[in-house]
Amino acid sequence: MVKYGKYNSKITWSHHGKPFIGILLMVLAVLGFLYWEKEGRQQYQEETVLMSAHPIMEGQVIHSHDIKAVSLNRSLVIEGALSPHEANSLINKEAIQYIPGNMVLVSPYFTEKRSFLPKGLSLFTIPAHWIYSRSSTLRQKDWVDFYSRNGEIHFGCYQVAFVKTGEEEEVQSVDAAGRPLAIMERNQSTGLIHHIEVLCSIEDYGLLYRHVSEEGGQFLIVQREEE
Repeated sequence: MVKYGKYNSKITWSHHGKPFIGILLMVLAVLGFLYWEKEGRQQYQEETVLMSAHPIMEGQVIHSHDIKAVSLNRSLVIEGALSPHEANSLINKEAIQYIPGNMVLVSPYFTEKRSFLPKGLSLFTIPAHWIYSRSSTLRQKDWVDFYSRNGEIHFGCYQVAFVKTGEEEEVQSVDAAGRPLAIMERNQSTGLIHHIEVLCSIEDYGLLYRHVSEEGGQFLIVQREEE
């Protein structure tokens, strides 16, 4: 006859309860580690801020592809850094300075979009066949004087708004950081100059047009000295 011993709850807990608690603690530890790596580290040690996706030029109007959200260690985040929920406030604003790529963005870098057309002036194209001679270093924002081919007649001084290739791409000369180069440093360019656009009044453009259409003239375009 088999005799059964008295039930001992301590032995049952020791054999079954403690291993279960150990496994549970291990699972919780793993889950805690995964949470820390995925959420905790970013929440307590990192901050998500807005950065420039690529170099942004002075005067450039900001679009969504110009900015990106990046998580950085809090020690690297500057005071006033913009957060992702402020991204929409930057769209269509204008950069007031050159901003390198991967730069943390702050509000003072931007202003409301300004009208670059002074009162009474507009953009007018100077076709390639109007140009008798011009420098290969001609770039946006240069100031130029228009002369007749022999240099005897001065038609006026105008600011260059755009310098275009035959495919309507802007011709630029910039340094490694994306900043425009001085005239004498422009030994490389992004394309060949085909035509330009200048800021002038409708009256001045009419004068230029008549010189070409009625007199068969062309223009000697001379850059002014940089200030």
